[in-house]
Parts: sequence; structure tokens; C-alpha cells
Amino acid sequence: MNLMKTVGLFGLMLGAAALAGAQADYPGATWNPADATNQTTSNRPITYPLQYIIIHVTEGSFAGAVGWFKNATSDVSAHYVVRSSDGFIYQMVRNKDIAWHAGNSPVNARSIGIEHEAITTQSNPTSWFTDAMYRSSADLTRWLTTTYGIPRTHDAAQTPTTDVSLIAPGLLGHKQVRVGGTSCPSIYWDWNYYMSLVNRGATYDSDTMPTYLSPGQQVEVIVRMTNTSDFTWTRAAGNNQVTLRTTPAGRTSNFFVSGNWINNSQICLPTVDVAPNATGEFRFQWLAPMTPSAPYSASTSACEVSTLPATTALPGGGSSREPAGTTMSSGRRQPSLSGSD
Repeated sequence: MNLMKTVGLFGLMLGAAALAGAQADYPGATWNPADATNQTTSNRPITYPLQYIIIHVTEGSFAGAVGWFKNATSDVSAHYVVRSSDGFIYQMVRNKDIAWHAGNSPVNARSIGIEHEAITTQSNPTSWFTDAMYRSSADLTRWLTTTYGIPRTHDAAQTPTTDVSLIAPGLLGHKQVRVGGTSCPSIYWDWNYYMSLVNRGATYDSDTMPTYLSPGQQVEVIVRMTNTSDFTWTRAAGNNQVTLRTTPAGRTSNFFVSGNWINNSQICLPTVDVAPNATGEFRFQWLAPMTPSAPYSASTSACEVSTLPATTALPGGGSSREPAGTTMSSGRRQPSLSGSD
């Protein structure tokens, strides 16, 4: 069956965000506006410079937060809301307009607010902070920082003040800017992991994927990715080594070619080291299974660039998570094959 290529290399993730994303400022979001009385119309960055991204948690369900921002009596809103289960994003206030989220008017005027679905007062609060939510939010933040020139930094020592001359541009937690106090985004928000995702980026460029494969057919595939991070991707072992891998990380692929792939979930290294803003190639063999077992699906087809080797722990004790990676969208069609990966 035909399969649209997605975020990732060979996956399908065409949820509502992809279908309606053109209406949102951020291509990966779906437009769902907050009530007009819960925001201020503006023309940023002309009226105010965009200097900050403020990280929040909802302390309620995704649907509850969205409904509250659409309630004319709430007097609150955020630009984006990210769902815990799968990283789906609603944009609710235009980037040019001012959302009411920080409890600090000068910061509101100069910031983008991102809410993340979590209830930290429940048992097992860390379960809300899924890898899907972190990665989706990091992709959004990377796009925002690139679009508006906001530094990809986080000053953990920043304290609340209405004097924005004392607040360095970058990413901040709600508690760092709210005058009057809050614990948001809570002690459970992993800044080390999040910033590792924000600062390790890649975008899809092109590929040589065929439009049809017969069962048992083997082809060479070339995938080209642009390095949008601030470090050189290397082939050598170490923290800057990059690989193309399956996603979710560690998933076994039926297109695995023994002796060509690193293993059945780690595909290959780039052909050469890739400097920031340069485009590199990943070359590998792809073998169509002889006896497809099930239809293609998003969970079985996606791949991504991993910018940390699988055996390397993330900064700040994040080794329990999978290596940081960034998925890329292409818009081309997946090869037709009646079966699964």
C-alpha cells in the first residue's frame, strides 16, 4: 500500500497537526484559537521584540487547558499547548499577538508561552513528561528560536522581575518570570534533557527513495539531512557522533540488511563529517521483506537522526532516556509494498 513519508525518514505521522498545520504559524501545529478576550492583538516583533520562550505545565488535562483558554472568563492563554501522550500541538494565539501566560506583562509582551500537559500533584507525576512531548516541544522551540533569533539558552539562576533589562533572552520556566510566585513547570521538568533536544537539530533535505519495491528487492537509499545544530556531526565515536536510526529508538526494522546496517535498529553514519548548516548524506541498503506480516504504520516505519551514540548518557543524568534525536519531514511518498516494516 502507498504510505506518505513523514516526520522521520519513512514514517507516517499525519495526525491533525499535519493536516491543518498550514493554518498555524508553526507548521507542526494545528490552529485552535483561544478566546479573543484572553489575549492582546499586536504586531510582534515590530511592536515588541520576541526575546523569551516561557515553559509551562498545565496542571490539568490537555482538553481542559484548551477549553480554559477558549473560555472568555478565564483571562489566560498561551501560544501553544503540547499533549503528553503523543506530542500533538495546538497553537491558540498567533505569534504576533500577546498571550496572557507569564503573570508578568513586560515578559508577556516579549515572549512565546508553551504549555505542556501534566498534573504534577498526581501520583507518578513524571509519567506525564513523555519523550514524545519533550521532542515535539523541542522541535517547536527550535523553530521559534530560528525564526525569531531567540538564543537557545536557559539561565537557571534567573529570578522574577518586571525589568526585562535584567532578564537575558532565552528559554525560561514560568516560575523564573512570574512576579508573585509559582512552581511551574515544576521540579519534574528535565531542563538538561530538553535543552539537549533543542540544541541538537536536523532537517530533511532529499532522498533517493524508489516509489515501488517488490518483496525481496534490495536497493541503495541515499538520505540527505541538513545539520541545524551548533556542532559538527562526526563519524568518530563520541558525543558528536550521529547515526540514522529507527524510531521509536531501539525498534527492530524488517528492512534491516545484515552487514550494511550497524544493527537492526541503528542504520548508518553519515558518509563524511557534517558541519553546522551543511547538508550530509546517509547511504544504506534497504531490503523489502519477502513475507510482509501487516500493513505499514507510523510506529513501524519512522526513522530519525540520532545525535548521541546509544551508549552515551545524556547530560544531567538523562541516561535512562533514549539518545537525543530529531525527526525530519519530507512530503514524498513511501514506496508501495503490501506489507510492514
